[in-house]
Amino acid sequence: MDYNKEDKGFVCAIYNLMKKRAFFMILSLIALGLVLILHLEFDNLCCLNIALISPMLTISAALLLICIKPRNFILRLGGFLIALCATFISLHKLNAIEANTFYAVLVFGFLLLVLLLSWFVYNARSSEINEL
Repeated sequence: MDYNKEDKGFVCAIYNLMKKRAFFMILSLIALGLVLILHLEFDNLCCLNIALISPMLTISAALLLICIKPRNFILRLGGFLIALCATFISLHKLNAIEANTFYAVLVFGFLLLVLLLSWFVYNARSSEINEL
């Protein structure tokens, strides 16, 4: 039985958003915006600047990886896991220096986590089998 046939609710709305390439492009641009904010905030500390910016660039690259084919299971799973790991690394480094942008990155990480969990819940409730 497919519980997603009516296409109603939060999980179905998030899943329908995740089918579009434009959504992941916007998320990637938000990650690049956070890179710009981090660069402007820590301009005088060059070695710390690189350590903070590299995880955010990894997040942007992972989201662009999902843009290649958003319906492909392996690409999406790999992109999400890479983006979440890079978000956790970035949050750890921002917390260590008590940066002002910690909460912005935390909200971005929460958004990625909600997307991943909604995708898993949608697939668990669905009777369709995704192609690898």
